[in-house]
Amino acid sequence: MQNQRIGEVLAGRLRILELLGEGAMSAVFLVEDLHLPGARWAVKEFLESSVPERDRDMALCLFQREGEIQASLSHPGLPRVLWRFSQPGGRHYLVMERVHGVPLERLLHGRLRPLLPHEALPICLQATHVLEYLHQHDPPVVFRDLKPSNLMVSPLGWVRFIDFGIARYHHSPSVKDTQELGTPGFCAPEQYHGQSTLQSDLYSLGVTLFFTLTLQDPQSFGFKFPKISQFQPVPPVLEETLERCLQLRPQDRQPSATVLRRELETALYCLPPVSSGSTRALEGALYELSQHVERVPRNHSAPLWRFWKEWLLRTFNLDRLWSGVSGAPPQP
Repeated sequence: MQNQRIGEVLAGRLRILELLGEGAMSAVFLVEDLHLPGARWAVKEFLESSVPERDRDMALCLFQREGEIQASLSHPGLPRVLWRFSQPGGRHYLVMERVHGVPLERLLHGRLRPLLPHEALPICLQATHVLEYLHQHDPPVVFRDLKPSNLMVSPLGWVRFIDFGIARYHHSPSVKDTQELGTPGFCAPEQYHGQSTLQSDLYSLGVTLFFTLTLQDPQSFGFKFPKISQFQPVPPVLEETLERCLQLRPQDRQPSATVLRRELETALYCLPPVSSGSTRALEGALYELSQHVERVPRNHSAPLWRFWKEWLLRTFNLDRLWSGVSGAPPQP
């Protein structure tokens, strides 16, 4: 149905090129901007008619809040919302920066095996940096739906969050959520009682890391996760960090995304160096890293940049390679 809309022009300037994704209440299109030749955006469309009338006001409120929250954020791990508009017939739109890459969920299914710790930790560490930013925002933002399908991984390994559909501002712990929302298996136990907290996101990230290392359906464990070492060898510090993330009570988890990030960094540094027969494949990533730091706010990029540089050098023994990164990108 939505594919039949290819070529349609929205707001007199956005021509639909492709359907990127579709849900029960919304669809996301790739569009070209007729006012800015060469510019392409992602447009999320919400149709009031797709929702039962009794739920329409709540669904519209969530969509509007999604746009409001994303428009207030500025971080390299988050897509920018450029503008919002509505059209007759109950159609509402968010125009966003297009995110290149594939969802982590699809990446895992395509590999047909779990990730190894040295593959999974850099992905989840990037996610902790985004959570730090969200949780330290004023007011703090709870993402509430952190899972592999909402983490986009670029060809160079950059991770970006997508789908702020149920994100909300976090206020007093006494203020409950308006609805019990989240993805079964990945959302924290307290979300089933309509009470998400900042620690709810830490739980979901812990489940995501567990899933990347095992490919086991988290719903099958009923909130009682086995030790990760039953599936593959990991440093004790990583096992302890995951166990803490997956505690039933929010107060028993890490107190903040910053603490979780530091624990995961420690676990990553405890991994033995790995040999790689495809070292040259990292040259492009290293070059992109060196350029990326110049394009994002210093306070967001510098700590992350130093960490990745040190880890890549240590893990893949790339000291020689690094000396040549400041030049042109490597040729295939």
